[in-house]
Amino acid sequence: MVRLLTGVVVVVLNATATTTTLHLAWSSPHLEEEGRQLGRVAGDQLAGCHLVLVANTNHHHHHHNTFLTHFVRGITESGDGVGLVLVRESSMEGSTLSSPFLPEVWREGGSAAPCRGLILLQHKDTNAYPGQTTSKEHTKSRDERNTNTTSPPPHADDIFTEKFLARSGLWLDPETRVLVVVVVEGPVDVPLTIHHALRNSRHLLHIHAILSTTTHDGVMVVYRRCLYCETGGSGLKLLYRGDITRAALIGRNVFIERLSDLQGRLVRVVTMSYFPHVDYRRPQHFQLGGRVQPLDCLDFRMLQAIAHTLNFTYEVVEPPDEEWGVRDEEGQWTGIVGSLAREEGDFSMVLTPTPDRLTVMDQSRIYGEGAFVIVSLKPQTPTQQWAVIRALSDLLWGAVVATLVVWSVILWLLLKGWAYFSGAQSSEKWQNLSSSLFFGFGAFMQNIPFHPPPNLSTQMLAGWWWVFCIIITTAYRGSLISHLTVPGKTRPINTYEELLAQDGWTWSSEDTLRTMADIHFYLGSPSPVVKEVYRKMMFYSLDKALQEVLKGGHSFISWKNYIDVAVASRYSDSLGYTPFYIPSRRYPIFGGYSWCFRKGAPFLVPIRRVKQQLIESGLVSYWLEDVIKVRIRDTRTNSTYPHLIHSQDGGQTVLGLQHLQGAFYQLFLGYLLALLSLLAETVVACVFTQHITKRLPAVKS
Repeated sequence: MVRLLTGVVVVVLNATATTTTLHLAWSSPHLEEEGRQLGRVAGDQLAGCHLVLVANTNHHHHHHNTFLTHFVRGITESGDGVGLVLVRESSMEGSTLSSPFLPEVWREGGSAAPCRGLILLQHKDTNAYPGQTTSKEHTKSRDERNTNTTSPPPHADDIFTEKFLARSGLWLDPETRVLVVVVVEGPVDVPLTIHHALRNSRHLLHIHAILSTTTHDGVMVVYRRCLYCETGGSGLKLLYRGDITRAALIGRNVFIERLSDLQGRLVRVVTMSYFPHVDYRRPQHFQLGGRVQPLDCLDFRMLQAIAHTLNFTYEVVEPPDEEWGVRDEEGQWTGIVGSLAREEGDFSMVLTPTPDRLTVMDQSRIYGEGAFVIVSLKPQTPTQQWAVIRALSDLLWGAVVATLVVWSVILWLLLKGWAYFSGAQSSEKWQNLSSSLFFGFGAFMQNIPFHPPPNLSTQMLAGWWWVFCIIITTAYRGSLISHLTVPGKTRPINTYEELLAQDGWTWSSEDTLRTMADIHFYLGSPSPVVKEVYRKMMFYSLDKALQEVLKGGHSFISWKNYIDVAVASRYSDSLGYTPFYIPSRRYPIFGGYSWCFRKGAPFLVPIRRVKQQLIESGLVSYWLEDVIKVRIRDTRTNSTYPHLIHSQDGGQTVLGLQHLQGAFYQLFLGYLLALLSLLAETVVACVFTQHITKRLPAVKS
């Protein structure tokens, strides 16, 4: 079946078929047998995989066409392949390959296959490499050799392969099985090179075949790639050298299925300090982007265990711009993410894997929780100078004052009505409203007036008023005693809603948040409450923010584990008392924290496997708790921060001036009001006297 895929004509063959028909101009029995034998070797190594065959053979060349036909036939006869996609050089003429090409091919046709295989078939002309030694002479001294991952300038017949590899996307999938089959008709040896696109490929076989068109003396030399050799670098190891028709590799899979030893490979870890996950010390004469000295923390304990298990070494560096990773104005990544995207580092430790970041890097399993919490002062005892006022609620005070005024007016009206209807004259002390007001106020003060109202109705009103005053004053005394001896507490802040409900309250977060992916928790949140919190948020350093919290009226929004260590080690006394309140309510940040890798890193799978074992064994949780305890103990021992004194609650409370300042304030207020009343009376008397004096001459005349 022939189909058009992204501008390239491909031929899809059913690998279970026993025959494959391609046009042949003429046939050579020796080429047929050697081609089929090489195809069987390739098919055995890629059994069960969805295959892509890339051939730079020219269909106008009879030998090339003959070999290719029987090579494909040998693959289909070898076993249980899922499918085969054939891309020929002639189909590339005028085509525009999209990048990456291979993931699209596999996505359309091989999603059910357990593995993916790529065969690079390169047919070399005998005059393409003049001056080279014969293959038999050359291979005698290269049973094991290191090789460059950068190819030399391609020959004319390699342009198609170079173009395909450059756009293949092979570096994104290190588990793809790759067979490089170099076929030469004649005694010419071709240099062994590994294309840069294959830099991450773990499964790579290099088959060098020298065919004979006249006799059965074709030679096959097979090398297997050693991605991590004894020296830690990559190279090629000789597996087989001998007759093609009697290849010992048929029926035997020589790929290394599991990567468990990196042979001392040096990996580059890019990270930033974020305790308890990562902590390090900068050495003297440190330069930006340079190496740092790891300190005891969770991620370095994990790294040491994984490095010991997989046998690799590491160096730890900071990103040159000291950022976690955000897109700049030009859309390029900064910080740790930028280093991984440019392959300047192999992997990072603690990092938040957002969907946007995962377009330029890979991630292993989530192992740490990321969550925001609100740090505030613990519920505080309110100031006691206004306890005499705070003993009753504002609403109750208003109701008492209003009741006093209304009762006094009613009493005064009853006295006026009784005098009018009875014709009797009320005593002089009940002639004005102020007498009724002072009578009611005196009852509140437990100072019952000596002369009661003159008639029965007003006396009944006064009696019930005294009962009301006894109830109110008794309740006030009890409440005042409780407020002075067992004062209440302010309400703690647990949620963003409670934070916004506080009048005159401010809050902040650490200034590094603006360069972290965690800021998208606020920017991308659909909640108007979260967005409003971010709109009013200020940014301080850790110490300045906590000092603002200690002053009162301020909260600090930070990461749970991070702030727990800072508060316990630097703002707690020897008994564990701290003035800060950290609620149990948490706001999770995305999925958590992970280790992130450059795209296509071959060691991602083994590191992920060992890391999973550490998590399931409980070591990660244990190390996290232990690291925090050790840091708290060491920081308290060597800390220059003053220890906080725990205020003891309970026991007897001795009343002092601070408890009854409100009573003195009220007395001073009474003095002030009396003085103002005196001034007002004096002014009114003076004005009245002047007015009378002016009218006396007129009256006398």
